[in-house]
Amino acid sequence: MPGSSGQRGFTLLEVVAALTLLGVGLAVLYAGYAQASYMENRAAEQGLALVLARAKLAQAEAGDESGREGPCEGAEGFHWSISRDPLGETGLDRLTVRVSFGEGFRRAVSVWALVSHGT
Repeated sequence: MPGSSGQRGFTLLEVVAALTLLGVGLAVLYAGYAQASYMENRAAEQGLALVLARAKLAQAEAGDESGREGPCEGAEGFHWSISRDPLGETGLDRLTVRVSFGEGFRRAVSVWALVSHGT
């Protein structure tokens, strides 16, 4: 630049390029944060469903099988069901508890245990 004392600033093109890169970087970071938040919520739901299923299984193993299905008490949006399937002539049954959750109860966790016919 004529008449300058050796100081040089940024051109408009350099400023626009830097702002564009900053915008893209922030967009990528935000998308990553949103995905991590979504996955954290899913993991929390699945963890709660597993705790509920284990509790219901322990209840059923203790002989308290009041019903075959229903909503989980104290946990809105979660639904449990129990099935008892005999394992041939072994004298054992496979007791399975399934806890469904999510939109339309499409997601679920299951736990099972072997119990004697008398339990």
